Amino acid sequence: MRRLIPNRLGPLYLVMTVLGCAAGQPPSETLHSKKTENAEVPAVAFFNSGMPYALTLSPDGRFVAGILTRGSEDSVVVVDTRHTGEGKRVRALTSIDRERKKGRSIDWVAWANDDTLVVGASSPEVGARIPSREGRLIVVDVETGKADYLTKDWPDTWKRGFWVSVIDELPSDPDHVMLKVYLPTERYPSVRRLNVRNGDLELVQRPIWGVRSWWVDHRGEVRAGGGVSYPEQGNRSARLVGTLVARTSPEEKFKRLRQWTLYEEPDLYFAGFTEDPNTIYVATDEGPDRLGTLYEYDVEERARGRKVFGVAGYDVGTIVTSTIDGRPLYVPYETDKPQLKSIDAGWARIQGLVDRELPNRINRVTSADASETRFVFVSYSDIVPPEFYVIDWKEKTMDPLFVSYPELPRDVLTPMIPVHYTARDGLELHGYLTRPKSDANAPGPVIVLPHGGPWARDTWGWDPWVQFLASRGFTVFQVNFRGSLGYGGAFEGRGYGEWGLAMQDDITDGVRWLIANGIADPDRVGIFGASYGGYAALQGLASTPDLYAAGASWAGVTDLPFLLLRDRARFGRSWIEETERLIGDRKDDRAKLADTSPALQAARIKVPVLVGHGRGDPRVDVKHATRMAKALKAEGVPVELILVDDETHGFMDPTREAEFIERVAAFFEAHLGAGLSNSSAQAGASVDPRTPTANASPAPPTEDERR
Repeated sequence: MRRLIPNRLGPLYLVMTVLGCAAGQPPSETLHSKKTENAEVPAVAFFNSGMPYALTLSPDGRFVAGILTRGSEDSVVVVDTRHTGEGKRVRALTSIDRERKKGRSIDWVAWANDDTLVVGASSPEVGARIPSREGRLIVVDVETGKADYLTKDWPDTWKRGFWVSVIDELPSDPDHVMLKVYLPTERYPSVRRLNVRNGDLELVQRPIWGVRSWWVDHRGEVRAGGGVSYPEQGNRSARLVGTLVARTSPEEKFKRLRQWTLYEEPDLYFAGFTEDPNTIYVATDEGPDRLGTLYEYDVEERARGRKVFGVAGYDVGTIVTSTIDGRPLYVPYETDKPQLKSIDAGWARIQGLVDRELPNRINRVTSADASETRFVFVSYSDIVPPEFYVIDWKEKTMDPLFVSYPELPRDVLTPMIPVHYTARDGLELHGYLTRPKSDANAPGPVIVLPHGGPWARDTWGWDPWVQFLASRGFTVFQVNFRGSLGYGGAFEGRGYGEWGLAMQDDITDGVRWLIANGIADPDRVGIFGASYGGYAALQGLASTPDLYAAGASWAGVTDLPFLLLRDRARFGRSWIEETERLIGDRKDDRAKLADTSPALQAARIKVPVLVGHGRGDPRVDVKHATRMAKALKAEGVPVELILVDDETHGFMDPTREAEFIERVAAFFEAHLGAGLSNSSAQAGASVDPRTPTANASPAPPTEDERR
């Protein structure tokens, strides 16, 4: 991620261009910033972080490196942490102009040694059937800024499908880093040791079927791998298979610890190495509640050992260990808010020091030096955009590094409150409510903001979309509907096959909960989302046409049969067969898919709609947007179509993101009104949204919703 913000799109990555008015097609508009009358703070202040991302500390703790994006230019930058305050200077080492280089971008940075950075860049694959990118590897000298393109002479790198990434910086070996390498001739990645001085590659581990990720222990040894594999082409009885392999030493062959059928059997994922080579940590959702829990696992016996950590009602997926000696340090997890369980006493003291200095925030280490005495910490909350600090544990100092969103006044930000409510079938659901600064005790305009994925989740913390919309006078409501991650395998499984059905009902029940508790004015509720969230927004307008006053979508799916047909053509039969198990079969579920496709149900939509998309979207075809707009126009529904060039499923340029979201706010201001007013709503008992466990049943579904 380029900024420490939630992934609004989720796994379904989605894009924006300006269409001229074509025959039989609704007109679209040029995207430009249009300031609303009551907008005191311009949208760009919420989206231009003004700071580097992907920050990483050098092995000796002297430099912090990262990537800085300004306009169409990506730059690798460093900061010397010995200088403080005004003496701190961001120095650019090498840059790539995405427009001049036809979409090439800088994706990640890693340290090879105290003086050398390894940089990952990628370019769009020209002529590829599946929209994708191919990797490049660059080594940069920190002192001189000289960049050397290492992969230019490697075999097969000129072919489509080459991709490379650093999986371990090998801090005890200043001349080498460990790479995961996808070659065009191999279906799964190999592991290779790269000499950063001369570009030589040494094969460390050949590909193993099903293994897409490799893990290196604190000794620099490749000892675990895992992944998910699609079934073979043409085998309709096959299922998506998960696999986990491990070994106790590099001299041994890998043991396949377990294989399982995804979505049907409990998972078993690698969670970390222990100090004992024969024991690893795993996360599994075995048990009646299918909650992700951490255990020790005996590699030789292929047997699960003692429970390490678990939280009732929530998933726990990883444990962070020392890169020096492998001892366990802490477990990050998430309930209504991000949490952390310290295991190591030394780490507990470090974390405690930071938490005392920066109270009422989420404080997390993002990078450490080789001695684990200097750290880069990020600190944020719902009303504090990310701030970065360099912590020196030996000196007991904390030096500010970067403050993001410098042009954003902090007094316009409002708290994000966790809330719970009960769905119509009795399932407890979790969400977040962010109310504007204006009178929060009266019913007002609400924008429902479903997350993307759909197998993702909303989380508590800094979210520029949420804060911008709240600054414009809207209450923003987010819900982790069934199928969302983080609440166990059983909760996730409740979403399979429920696009536009039970998943949509959860959102509907949340809106009715807001109305029943005097939070939402029933005449001024809008819905807006991106990717799957865009689908849910448009489907909500079709399935509950009397519930919303307006709706907007970015990169949303609008036609499920077309999505499945298009994916079959681009990604192959095995991909689509697995996708159909989660959404619906194109033949057997034809009626259901049609009934839950907004573009095919446009006649049921009664309110104005804004549809945005990017022409370069590699995941959801731009035709989803144009077909939706055309169908709405044919039914006489007011529709705005915004298509944007040079953007993909998500936004590369924060300025264009700000321009689009400002258009969205202006759209809802026109159709919902900003601020609060007296309403004819039947406001039920008032609920203080600051109470996290506020729980009430929504009104029963209408006849239209039951249908």
